[in-house]
Amino acid sequence: MLALGIQNLLSKKYFLKTKDIMNIELFSLTVASTAIVISAFMQYVTLKMMRKNTLSNLKASAVDSMLAGLRKTLAKYLNLTYTIDRNFNANKFNEVPFPSDHEEVMMREDRLFNLIRLYLRPDNNNHKKLLEAIEHLRNLEDDDIWISKRDNVVSKAVKMFSVEQQKLFKV
Repeated sequence: MLALGIQNLLSKKYFLKTKDIMNIELFSLTVASTAIVISAFMQYVTLKMMRKNTLSNLKASAVDSMLAGLRKTLAKYLNLTYTIDRNFNANKFNEVPFPSDHEEVMMREDRLFNLIRLYLRPDNNNHKKLLEAIEHLRNLEDDDIWISKRDNVVSKAVKMFSVEQQKLFKV
């Protein structure tokens, strides 16, 4: 029985011809080459997507940092302008020239105003509107009360921040 099994194994039915072996090797080589090309292409696509995501993350981080800095500076500026407005009205009521003994506060206000200007881009309409509202807030001779001018600055700032953050999420 064992001899019959060996004889069947050695017969032509079970062995491949040399031509068939070459076709299988060629097919295997083709499949392996295609797999290498596809793998290289997928790595290329992955690297491109990673680069795009990295650049997007860097941009978002830079804009978030800028907006956080502007928020912080605006908050300080609004607090300081309240003090200045109060001092200005008190000096006006007492008929004392302004800024007189408030020069240091006025210099701090000017530094913060300049810092805010550095954050804002004059070619952007929302930035321009915010800057106009801040300049209106700076005008101490204006008849508008401080809280109304401050609210106007806050509403323009909120709109500008909203627009800037929406730009980050657009693809």
